[in-house]
Amino acid sequence: MGFHRHRRNDGTTADFVGGARYVDRFERRAGVWKIAHRLLVWEWVRDDPVSMMFEGISNGTETLTFGRHARNDPAYVQGR
Repeated sequence: MGFHRHRRNDGTTADFVGGARYVDRFERRAGVWKIAHRLLVWEWVRDDPVSMMFEGISNGTETLTFGRHARNDPAYVQGR
């Protein structure tokens, strides 16, 4: 399964969700099995509009921490 948030051509934000599988053909080369050809086969896909975005929700005792594609992502925070 794959989950991808993207911006549509009309400027709206959507979540692309899909289920897929690989169909591989293996070959043995120099005594080692390797993938010689791979085909991605989609079983189903959805493209759902995003109706709301959450930032820092708290239930009173715990706050959800969201990742960011920026230097303020928790992975970049120093001194933790």
